Amino acid sequence: MATDYPLVGPPTITLAQFQQVLVQAHSPAAGEAPAMYAAIRYYGVDPAVVLAIMQHESNFGKAGIAVGRQNGFGARFYQGTTNYGATNRGGWAAFPNWTAGAAYTAHLLSTSDYAGSKGYNTARTFTFRYAPKSDGNNPAAYGLAVVN
Repeated sequence: MATDYPLVGPPTITLAQFQQVLVQAHSPAAGEAPAMYAAIRYYGVDPAVVLAIMQHESNFGKAGIAVGRQNGFGARFYQGTTNYGATNRGGWAAFPNWTAGAAYTAHLLSTSDYAGSKGYNTARTFTFRYAPKSDGNNPAAYGLAVVN
């Protein structure tokens, strides 16, 4: 199998690298990079994985449901998202800031449904639950995009 990364573990990028990616992408989230990085690390998730999700889901917060929702991670609205200040906007979580969205995503990835499972605990495999085929996604291609 090609390269893969665990969801939870030591960071594979530094805060400076994380911030540089957002700045170079002209991401609206760039100003929150330090807080986002810290929130992701709080849950033990590799910031590179969350950054790759943000790239895939929203071109770093510039497209799709991210616009006007500060949800660069494709998070649907669930009861648990309210713990991160989210409101329901068309079935998608609308977060009060980019950091809250990153924190929720990292929390979700750190749970037994993802990091604690044997089948969905890597950058290549979490997508089969996070963005399933039944929702019109291609989880294998998504996982490969995150790894790349």
